[in-house]
Amino acid sequence: MAISSHATIEENFVVLLGRISPAGFYWNSVNPKLIILYKIGCLARRVFIFVLFLYICLPMPSWAQPKIKSISLNSNPVPKYEKLELTIVTEGLKYNNPYNPHEVDLRAKFISPSGKKWLISGFYDGKHWKIRFTANETGLWRYRVGLKNHNDIALSVPDSFIVTESARHGWLRVSSIDPYYLIHDDGTPFFGIGQAGGNSKPLWFVENAIKTIRDMGNHGLNTLLIWWGPFFPLESEGKDTENTGVGRYDQSQARQLDRLVEAAEEHNVILIPVLWSHNQFYNRFSYSWSDPTKPRRNPYRHLHNGKLRATEWATDAESWEYQKRLYRYIIARWSYSTAIGIWGLFSELNLSELKNGEAWLKKIYRWFRVNDPFKHPTTASLNSNKIWYKGYSILDVASFHSYNDNASLSKNTQILVNAITHMRQWTKPNFIGEYGVLSKETRLKYVVDANWAATMSGSAMTPLYWWMANDRYSSPPGSLTWKKYLEIQKIISEFVNDIPFGRIKLWPVKPGKDVYLNSVPDGFRLSAPNKTSFSITLTPKSEWKIPENLENPIIIIQEGNLTPNSGKLNAYLHGRAHRNMQQSVEFVAHFDKRSQFIIDVDSYSRSGATLRVNVENKTTAETIFPSVFPSVSGQHANDYIVNINKSYLIPIPSGIHSIKVLNSGPDWIRIKAYRFKNVIPLSHEELDRIKYKRGVFGLKGKDRLYLYIRDHKIWSNGLVKAKNLKSGLYRIQWWDTEKGFINATQVKPNSKGEIIAVIPKSDHGIACKIELIKN
Repeated sequence: MAISSHATIEENFVVLLGRISPAGFYWNSVNPKLIILYKIGCLARRVFIFVLFLYICLPMPSWAQPKIKSISLNSNPVPKYEKLELTIVTEGLKYNNPYNPHEVDLRAKFISPSGKKWLISGFYDGKHWKIRFTANETGLWRYRVGLKNHNDIALSVPDSFIVTESARHGWLRVSSIDPYYLIHDDGTPFFGIGQAGGNSKPLWFVENAIKTIRDMGNHGLNTLLIWWGPFFPLESEGKDTENTGVGRYDQSQARQLDRLVEAAEEHNVILIPVLWSHNQFYNRFSYSWSDPTKPRRNPYRHLHNGKLRATEWATDAESWEYQKRLYRYIIARWSYSTAIGIWGLFSELNLSELKNGEAWLKKIYRWFRVNDPFKHPTTASLNSNKIWYKGYSILDVASFHSYNDNASLSKNTQILVNAITHMRQWTKPNFIGEYGVLSKETRLKYVVDANWAATMSGSAMTPLYWWMANDRYSSPPGSLTWKKYLEIQKIISEFVNDIPFGRIKLWPVKPGKDVYLNSVPDGFRLSAPNKTSFSITLTPKSEWKIPENLENPIIIIQEGNLTPNSGKLNAYLHGRAHRNMQQSVEFVAHFDKRSQFIIDVDSYSRSGATLRVNVENKTTAETIFPSVFPSVSGQHANDYIVNINKSYLIPIPSGIHSIKVLNSGPDWIRIKAYRFKNVIPLSHEELDRIKYKRGVFGLKGKDRLYLYIRDHKIWSNGLVKAKNLKSGLYRIQWWDTEKGFINATQVKPNSKGEIIAVIPKSDHGIACKIELIKN
């Protein structure tokens, strides 16, 4: 007879032991030993039912349940916005992995004096169970700790602590008044000044990182973007790690991060911790996906029995589950800190080649918004010089990276300013998260110029220069030593210290509307303009040498009047064969229908060249000079030169235009002359407007104006006219961008609401603060 689901346990048990019939048991046919076994089975069943009854109906003994034995506080009372750390002593916990919240889930509920509730996760630090919290209200706080171990729950006795006032201002928030800036939780203004990466020594040695933070704090720098993922991997594999793998956390790295955060708190430095970087997902650099020759490797590659590919990391379900546990741990251990400024979710995402990277970015962004109780803003980035339309729509703070080998200071800075202008379209804070330049000679001036131009263009912080050991953008340092970097950053820190960013609305100034600058540069006098057109021929010097840097354009002003830099013109336009001498030439002139621009070409290298003319950065004309060798008939060619003696008429539309002449081909072109026919004289106002666009940046408020004037040679002893200001008494401060404060005066607007001030002489750039001090 088969076992029946409708039979009793005894009946089924007997089926297994002997024969049974509908009339009953045939005991005589059953082996006596089996009868004994049957009776033992019946007894066992009754014992089992009794034990089950006790388990269900009676409370469990204390030795079988998890228990919270004690809770100690690091401080009581605790200052507002400073760390409250609860250390929990437990008993009876059972787990295989203490970092798995499905096994052990430690949490606390905090209730503020105003009644707001905070639910905070705890963590295991390798020795103790802890909960970290920061209170943002003074007074009596109540709390209770809960512990879930598998299906068992333990609760602590409710308790309380006192929060007192402190000098700290809290975490960063996006300003509700001016969303282009960040402010602290208590409403105190914030403007970031700092760097990215590290200093001249490897930052992954925590002592170097702490020294960097100390140096920054002592010079007024307050922002450090630092790679946590590669430098201090919690899920570790490789040199100087505990090789924990995925799902378990390297406590030697975590303790270093504790020290890093504590140092940042001590020195008032805000951190932007980057959780993931592109180089963790391929094998080209020191931090790799799987290369065994690299110091550090990504342990996620071991998922799915070692079959997970780097490109699948962002879409794999198991990977995401482990990621969420990691993010939970990071938030539990460090999110409390006011030194955590912005979570950097990923550095240069597009270089990682992850599948559906932007979908992953949206997912992690949402996860942090829901699970970070302190609501830190988030950011991420693409690699150099890329506007990230999709990413900026997702994140709280927009970021842009820029690396250039161009020696032109103004061109490099303009890339940053253009990026800031683009990012402001998303109506959120933005910053230059990394930037650098290869030219060691211009590096210092570039950092100074970039700092001030970005600040005065509406960025939420100064650009963060990439400063990393043995990196080509900072080592060797050239003109930009670490000491000099700190000195020039200190100046801008002092300048912006009392500007209420995020507390009032500020907007980039508009030339002619908000401010007008007036000057008469050295080297020529400007007469009253008339309508008579004129012609001019510029004959460059034929010199085989590195050309003088033409940072500013040659402006065709009036007959006999040019900007002084016209004397720097070199006849040779070099191509790619001589990159150290390759430089474009830029002109500005006023054209009408009768005007002409002509380039007379004398000769070019037999290797070939390309003459290109851009009008307002768009190619208008291009002439290719092919490579020519002596065997080619019909050409006069010696070992190096092809003589052509031709003139090229370049079509230029009517109006005031910027014309850039360059050689994008293999080798040099020799220019005989640049000719301008029937061009129109420029007025003084037109001239100043042209120069303003080239190097003046500013921010405007209803009762204030901030300016950065790049070219001191053009504007020294000129005038600045601030328009549309409220009536009252104003203070005007002038600053040298490399030396600091110059002087201050007080003045009232005229009857038109204008303030007119003389620009002082300086050997460097000039910065200006015009602020209302009394209505």
